[in-house]
Amino acid sequence: MKKLGLLISLALLCLNGLAQKNKLKDGFYEVYQLGNDSIVIKENTQSILVLRYNSHFKEDAPKEFNRVAIYTSEFVPLELEKQPEVLTKKGLNSKLLITLSPQASSQLKGFTEKRIMKKVAIVMAGEVLTVHNIKTVITGPGMEISRCNDMACEKLQIMMKEKVKQ
Repeated sequence: MKKLGLLISLALLCLNGLAQKNKLKDGFYEVYQLGNDSIVIKENTQSILVLRYNSHFKEDAPKEFNRVAIYTSEFVPLELEKQPEVLTKKGLNSKLLITLSPQASSQLKGFTEKRIMKKVAIVMAGEVLTVHNIKTVITGPGMEISRCNDMACEKLQIMMKEKVKQ
């Protein structure tokens, strides 16, 4: 009977996680923990969600993790002011140039001020696409996502086109 109760509890937790993932907005989230298929969350909170890390978007994607636990209580929505652009230089990897909307840019400034020397993930469609170490406050609306691998910047560009604020 105890095993049945445990299984029901685990099933409900999984369903709750799926429901949260489906409602999760695309944007910038603070990383709680990097891990593999079995991340252990030590805090008792509903504001942490474990997502799949999509390693296709980075040339030097880390092999030591495939899951990322993020805090969902505070985030910056991925809202772009204009269409993203891919910058390609001969012999170098592509870069994706994005320009955040004024509101998202302002939010990102405050968000990164509180997260110096912490990790932040860019999440789209319920997956973590990139993880970044915040070394300084991000102040401008313009940003670049660098070190994309084979056609990854182009794929990101297509995914982000719908994020342009009308």
